[in-house]
Amino acid sequence: ARGVGGGDTNAEAVVRLRGLPYSVTTTEIKDFFKEAGVRTGGVVLCEGRDGRASGEAYVDLMQEKDLEEAVKLDRKTIGKRYVEVFASSKAEKSQYFEMQKG
Repeated sequence: ARGVGGGDTNAEAVVRLRGLPYSVTTTEIKDFFKEAGVRTGGVVLCEGRDGRASGEAYVDLMQEKDLEEAVKLDRKTIGKRYVEVFASSKAEKSQYFEMQKG
């Protein structure tokens, strides 16, 4: 349900990042999305089955409108690497982590 002002507190405002430097920090990702509101604790770095960084992450944004800003950053760089930004969902994020436990 949409609230007054167009904000949706239960929005599926999630993006998936691919191509991240393996040494990237959650702070660097938050800085990358400074134009889009990132939820507190909303950056999750993905790992391969070996426990090492996979170069991917999921980011929970504050509102749906932040998703539009976030997707505009597709192919911008963090460090020397260009990063792909995809609209995602809470379901896709959950599915990824279920597979990792597997």
